[in-house]
Amino acid sequence: MADANVIKRRVEDAIRRYARANSSSAFSLVPSSLTSGKLYEAHVLSKVLEHLHNEESFKIVLINSNLIQLKSAPGPINSRYPHFDLIRHGSKVAELWTDIEFLTLSYSQAGRFTKEKGDYHELDVVIVDPGISGRPRHTDI
Repeated sequence: MADANVIKRRVEDAIRRYARANSSSAFSLVPSSLTSGKLYEAHVLSKVLEHLHNEESFKIVLINSNLIQLKSAPGPINSRYPHFDLIRHGSKVAELWTDIEFLTLSYSQAGRFTKEKGDYHELDVVIVDPGISGRPRHTDI
């Protein structure tokens, strides 16, 4: 089995191959110290990008690459963080984010206006319509 540095290099190579960015340093997206779970998430991200490019014919653009690393802790969609725009026929049709919390189906069914910690769930890789911010509803993902 390959060690973490070899896997990290493979993931960054895949991201470099399938996503356009404004600077070459942008492809050092994977934090240098990774747990095995985060390394797996980075691997899955590279496979998703490969599929979106090769099978779905998306042009993939890394946004806010000057921040270098992708998020490694869950939270809301924040346009200041790095993410990927998915372009088809010259138009942005979706955005791909990592480590995003969303509002669950059970929160929607409860009919409450206040939110509690259990009303959120994390997705390691998520695709949403352009312009969604904060914690998307379960119907937005």
